[in-house]
Amino acid sequence: MNSFKIKLDIKNFTYGWFIFSILSIILLASLQAYFDYKRAIQDTKISTSNITMLLTKKFENDFEQAENILKLAEYFVVNLPKDNINFYSYSLEKKQALVNDKFKFLISNFSNISVINFADKDGNILYSSNSLNSLVNTLSREYFQMLKNNKNMDTAFSDVVFSLTSNSNAIIQARAIRDENKDLVGVLTALIDISSINNTLASINTGKDGVVLIRNSDTSSLIARYPEVENVNVNSKLPDSNPTIVRVNNGEKIGSFEYIASTDSKKRIGSFLVMDKYPFYIQTAILEKNYLYLWKRNLIISTILMILFIIGSFLLFRAMRVNYLEELKLFRDVKLIKNRFESMFKIHSSIMLLIEPETGNIIDANNSACAFYGYSLDEFRELNISNINVLSKTEIKEKLKKAKDFQNNTFIFPHKLKNGEIKMVESNTSPIKTDNGEILFSIIKDISNEVDLKNNLKNKDELLQNFANQVPGVLYTYQYFPDGRSCFPFASEHINEIYEVNPNSVVNDSKEVLEKIYEKDIKLVSKSIIKSYKKLSVWKCTYRVKLEKKGLRWLYGEAKPVKQTDGSVIWFGYIKDITEQKNIEAKTLDTTLKLELATSASKQGIWRWKFSTNILECDDSMYKIYGIVKTEEINHYDIWSKTIVKEDLPLVEEKINSARQTDGTFDITYRIKRLDDGKIRYIKASAICQFDENGDKIALVGSNIDITELEIAKIKSQKANEAKSKFLANMSHEIRTPLNGTIGLINLVLDTPLNPLQNDYLNKAIQTSNSLLNIINDILDYSKIEIGKLDILKEPFSLNQLLENVTNIFGYQVYEKGLEFNFTIDPKINNNLVGDSLRLTQVLNNFVGNAIKFTQKGYVHIDISIINKTDNKILLDFSVKDTGIGIALENQHKLFKAFNQEDSSTTKRFGGTGLGLVISKQLVEIMGGEVYFNSIKDKGSTFGFKIELEYIKDSILKDENLKTYSNSNFLIIDDNEIYKDYLEKILLSWKIKSLNVSNDLEVYEILLKEKIDYIIVDCCVPKLNGLNLLKKLQDNNINIPNILMITAYNKQELLEEAQNSNIYIEKILEKPFTPSTLYNTLFDKKIESKRVESKKMKLITPKKALVVEDNEINQIVTSKMLENMGFSIDIANDGVEAVSMVNKFNYDMVFMDLQMPNMDGFEATKKIREFNKTIPIIALSAAVMDKDKELTSLAGMNKHLAKPLIKEELEKVLDEYFEISEIDNNKLKQLNNAPFTKAINISSVYLDLEELKKSIQKLIIDLKDYEYISSDRFNLLLDNLKGVLLEKDINFLNKLFEKNNNKALIPSLENILKDLNEK
Repeated sequence: MNSFKIKLDIKNFTYGWFIFSILSIILLASLQAYFDYKRAIQDTKISTSNITMLLTKKFENDFEQAENILKLAEYFVVNLPKDNINFYSYSLEKKQALVNDKFKFLISNFSNISVINFADKDGNILYSSNSLNSLVNTLSREYFQMLKNNKNMDTAFSDVVFSLTSNSNAIIQARAIRDENKDLVGVLTALIDISSINNTLASINTGKDGVVLIRNSDTSSLIARYPEVENVNVNSKLPDSNPTIVRVNNGEKIGSFEYIASTDSKKRIGSFLVMDKYPFYIQTAILEKNYLYLWKRNLIISTILMILFIIGSFLLFRAMRVNYLEELKLFRDVKLIKNRFESMFKIHSSIMLLIEPETGNIIDANNSACAFYGYSLDEFRELNISNINVLSKTEIKEKLKKAKDFQNNTFIFPHKLKNGEIKMVESNTSPIKTDNGEILFSIIKDISNEVDLKNNLKNKDELLQNFANQVPGVLYTYQYFPDGRSCFPFASEHINEIYEVNPNSVVNDSKEVLEKIYEKDIKLVSKSIIKSYKKLSVWKCTYRVKLEKKGLRWLYGEAKPVKQTDGSVIWFGYIKDITEQKNIEAKTLDTTLKLELATSASKQGIWRWKFSTNILECDDSMYKIYGIVKTEEINHYDIWSKTIVKEDLPLVEEKINSARQTDGTFDITYRIKRLDDGKIRYIKASAICQFDENGDKIALVGSNIDITELEIAKIKSQKANEAKSKFLANMSHEIRTPLNGTIGLINLVLDTPLNPLQNDYLNKAIQTSNSLLNIINDILDYSKIEIGKLDILKEPFSLNQLLENVTNIFGYQVYEKGLEFNFTIDPKINNNLVGDSLRLTQVLNNFVGNAIKFTQKGYVHIDISIINKTDNKILLDFSVKDTGIGIALENQHKLFKAFNQEDSSTTKRFGGTGLGLVISKQLVEIMGGEVYFNSIKDKGSTFGFKIELEYIKDSILKDENLKTYSNSNFLIIDDNEIYKDYLEKILLSWKIKSLNVSNDLEVYEILLKEKIDYIIVDCCVPKLNGLNLLKKLQDNNINIPNILMITAYNKQELLEEAQNSNIYIEKILEKPFTPSTLYNTLFDKKIESKRVESKKMKLITPKKALVVEDNEINQIVTSKMLENMGFSIDIANDGVEAVSMVNKFNYDMVFMDLQMPNMDGFEATKKIREFNKTIPIIALSAAVMDKDKELTSLAGMNKHLAKPLIKEELEKVLDEYFEISEIDNNKLKQLNNAPFTKAINISSVYLDLEELKKSIQKLIIDLKDYEYISSDRFNLLLDNLKGVLLEKDINFLNKLFEKNNNKALIPSLENILKDLNEK
């Protein structure tokens, strides 16, 4: 209220003025009193409405929790007998204990419920979360009678009752369990203590004589009231004339009004709210004396002011000031009431939000909301509801409108927390009125656990379904038609084991199964089926089948027939293999004596458990094993079960019961405590069921062996395996560290100017180093394979690139040994496949490496052919054939065994560990393939594998290119039949005609008779040198437009030899080659590069990094690689220096080695994280085991990169933290308008060729570094190029130089230099 002053002039004070002033003050005071009165009533209604709404939401949430608990309790009561097949055989006490434990588990998770009971249809409480000393019957309870008499009622509530199970006053929330006819089977009840309701009501401060209560909206019975009074008891009802009851009966859900209470005849203002889902309403009331207290006080003050005005103007001003102070106190009191509500809002355990209904902006949030969503209160007030809700803004706006209009107040949808986590929530949203208008009040409940619980139940159902599929024997349906046809509409996968047929192959015709029946048993089976068909009796039959793999087997089957409307009959049943049982029965007498002798010699105990008498018979060895003294009256089963270690006994009994009920076999290892000396021993127990002539189980016969020493040996073996894994990890680390330096330095050299030959050698060195790295990984893989932890990738790869990698690794070895190395690949095989290219390369490398190692003369040949091809998969046959030493037949069984070769002399002559073939075979099998081989001593060997891969539909062939040669004739000159056939097949697949010859006479004869457009010639054919042939053709003026020469050796040497002999060769193709490589060469297409360098990555903004590394070479390699990407680098030699430098300087990233002196990488990272939580720390180490990666993450490192450092892996990591750009060097090298590259005339070069190349190379470097060279220097170069280039090409270069167009000039000079190197 703004203060104001009245200037009073005593001299001009008159009676009329005084009367007028009095009347004005009276009028203003009356209006003020009236509006204050109305405002006090309105504020009280709003306060009571808000408190009522808050309590309603609280109790609705409690009742809903109780309802959910009863649903879960119903699930346990209904499904426990289904889940536990032995449930009905349990005693009542055991059943009660099992169910009561489930009930107690539910109560432990929901604090609002004190007791859960289950009563049968007669009202007897069978199960309870509280222990009952005597039988309690609830049949007379009103809620029980309501549920029993009303089949459509599923839930009921009681009035306040004294519960015999909880010994306290409570209301009972009851849920009916009904059968399919809706008849009552039982009633589940949840007891909600009145004390918990009273505590909630007591937490509400309504002032002195204020009231807050909860009543049953159907019966008006009082559930709880605060404060309690003597003349009002629980379950007391209100008369129908009560104003609240009148409104509730009229269907009003919410309301506020003044009324006079019947309990004390005092006037109050109260608000009520009827719950939507439950038969209760909440009422809150404040005494008139309390809510009109301020108003009455203000009225008195106004009266005093009028009296004081008569006394004098001075006192009037003073009285007005007092009024102002009183108004201020009134404002504070109102604010205090609001603060109480706000405090309750802030500290309440439920998640609460206040939302602006029109915009969706979040006005306020309580502490529980901040804790749940992860936002601070200030952050919340800046958010819109769309920031935490994953729905679209349109959907959110629609739901806000529904909540505001009371169309729908409960919503379930996913909410997004600040950390990105998604939670399923239930939102109860209602409008409330405030001084500033209407807002939405939302109470949110996290129901993620409930959703997870439902999902878990669903998963359990799927698990039960999968378990059914694991039943031994075949489950099937067999259908027999009146016309004699029959089939198996359904058969489980085990039919493959029983009949060796595929389930899908017998769906329409049973012929494949019936053909397997042994010829002597066909009549027996047919009669049994016909008899069951006619009489619709259960089919039972024991018969034999003759299988291709397993031979003669005994089967037993049972099935129940069901007549169909079409006259056919379908049998539902099972068939199992009882061959072992039959063999046992046939050999029982003969085996008894042998068994006694064998058990005596092996210290094996024999026992027999007869089911009909429950007697366990044991031989003498059993007594010795268990340390039992033999007596006549001993109960063997009890004594035996007592010797078993307590923890193992349930599993043993479960196995025994399973053997009796399922396949009749029993095999388990368990521990016993001997009765004589108390020692713990490991026992291996095996048994099978004995059957009578009807196939019924009559006894379980088995043996016990003491395997304690074997178990001890197994433990020692496990420790040895752990030591081996540790050794392999250390070995990998020690080799990777220097290998990182080797590969890194080669990569640095490759970034410097090199001629093509040097570049080729270094690329091959890189691939060979990578092969060594793969070998290291393979050794680790062998360890992983042994324990079944090897991962197989499935990603696209190029078959051409895979074979090229193999060639690069072994090409030089083949060249040194003088062997012929070639491929033959079916042209129909797609180049782009999907699979694990690393593992495929690993297998091929092993096969090819062995072939080269064991072959002294002849060839090594890789053949890839198609076995089968579908829409997206292709079954391939990879084979490697050689003409080497071969393998003797008697030694072939040693193959594919770890650390074994043919014989010791093989190791001495050729080296090796004998591990490669083992890894290769296991890798192929893990990828779903199979390995095969054949070998003849001194003739050679073939190793291969068949594997199915996915393929990507691609086409490297373009019709416009093939049309060029569609009517052309190709001449193939080669004496190698394999290659001639290979080339012919490829050309034929392109619809190109070809001829082939193997000597020079045939060449001349064909050239004279036929028009030849293209010659493909091998440069080193025996008795027919390719270069000499071309020389003769050129000397005799025989013009061949196109010539492709194939060489198995160094391409550079062939070019130099051709140049020295003045022989023109247009194109050269190196062996071995693929169809796509041949296509690219013929049609001048770019062949896949052996080292992809066209794209380089660079930081958009320079960054600063710290490299923590104690190895000097690795410091150089890592630093240079990072500098090339745009980093400035500092070096720390150990963890101590790293911690100090990160603390002093600002770095954008840290690359951390793990094993260093003084302080290792793990400790250094932990210390850095103490003062810097955000800087990315990348582990850079030769330790690559899974355990190492876990430790780096636990220490606080963000990523783990393995040594040797792979550039592509480094770029992936950098791309996650920084903006990097891609530099395409190939674009700088392309020169579409530079035709001179095809016109270099080497023979006309009049100065030293090497000097010219050096001059051009130096010029290119200076243009790149300084972007400028003098015109005199460039003109000198042009003078030297005269006679080498055409005049128009010289002029073209000069124009580029004059325009200072270095982007085009540099690629042009590089192309000239490339052609000079090649020609």
